[in-house]
Amino acid sequence: MTDEVVDLFDEAIATAHARARRRLIEKKLDTATSQNEKVRLLAELLEIVLDPTIPDAGLRQAIWQREPPETLAQIAADAKRIARPADDNHYPQLDDSYSHVRTFAPAVLDTLSFSASPAARELLDAVELLRELNRSGKRAVPADAPVSFAPGSWRKVILTDQGIDRHQWELCVLSELRLALRSGDIWVASSRRYQPIDSYLISGREWEDRRAEFAADLQRPLDFQHRLLILTGDVEVEVAALDRALREDPHVEIDQHGQPRLPDPTSTTSPSRRRRRRSGGSSRPESPTWTSPTCWSTSTT
Repeated sequence: MTDEVVDLFDEAIATAHARARRRLIEKKLDTATSQNEKVRLLAELLEIVLDPTIPDAGLRQAIWQREPPETLAQIAADAKRIARPADDNHYPQLDDSYSHVRTFAPAVLDTLSFSASPAARELLDAVELLRELNRSGKRAVPADAPVSFAPGSWRKVILTDQGIDRHQWELCVLSELRLALRSGDIWVASSRRYQPIDSYLISGREWEDRRAEFAADLQRPLDFQHRLLILTGDVEVEVAALDRALREDPHVEIDQHGQPRLPDPTSTTSPSRRRRRRSGGSSRPESPTWTSPTCWSTSTT
């Protein structure tokens, strides 16, 4: 039964987000005609501004001949009304589903017992605070309520000049709770499906008892430093192979700083001529020599 409750909660929150996204699309479509009219007007006004035959002193009069100042003021006000922020999202439209979410979310929080990993501890604190607000009937969210768990896009609608917006904060808490339940950062007591990640792993004691067995099966050394030496050797082999491939590839150049780059596709110089010119007449190119994971140096071969 617990898993079914969490599944229904997950589906209900996901549906609320889907509806909010549709409402945002509908809102954008409703203002599309008005936006297009304003873009066309802007193009016409810019033509006037850029017209070299119109002197600076007569520019304003030329614009007002196209549109009087009263009309421009009205257009400016309308543009501010329909303009969308650069980081536009559907969270404001999600507020339309707040009343519906309130019909089930308080009961879900009252029924289930949550635990969290350290990464989701503040989110769990927010869930517990929301549960307390529901039980007490308080509407205002305390000024010190947890908010750092919220992504930046959420915080822009949560934090207002009047304080924390209760609707947006609550919707954010429930939305992030849904994601944390899916990722395993938060789990539910008595649930079979929503368990902590480490519940799917062997225990620490069993790992210590069987560590040597697992290493033997995988043909891996138990000592980390030994393993690091092996990996370092593997890297050196691969880097050497890369050096040879770059040196032999006619479509790759090595510049004077030892950095590989592709030649300009519009260049009429043949690859062989580019290589001769770069190496001072030799038909063989400079080869890059590996010095560190982030640094190349060159040597002439």
